Amino acid sequence: MRVKKAVEHFRGLNGKRRLNCAQSVAAAFADDGLTSDPDIEGFSACGFGRAPEGYCGSFYAALSLLKKAGIGRDKELSDEFKACAGSLKCAEIRAARKATCRQTVAKAVELVERLKT
Repeated sequence: MRVKKAVEHFRGLNGKRRLNCAQSVAAAFADDGLTSDPDIEGFSACGFGRAPEGYCGSFYAALSLLKKAGIGRDKELSDEFKACAGSLKCAEIRAARKATCRQTVAKAVELVERLKT
């Protein structure tokens, strides 16, 4: 359900406000209190390759959510995301064409769901 919600936000489908990749990942967790509207807005500067260190916005949002929840599974998140997308960096992911932005959004949400339990 969260993956669907994130993708709908990313693509602006079904009445959802169109958000960048990082915001879409964050928005998927708003219902359970892991993020708030100000948090989601804060990720507006992290899409389109602008996340710190050139990270993919989807990955950066997932990492931030896990840290906010006090879950120290950074390496597991990094390893699994990289296996899917080929890199943690937006420019490298886009150049390799191993995963689309929509796919990185879906994978990031899937990983947060699994790793936060």
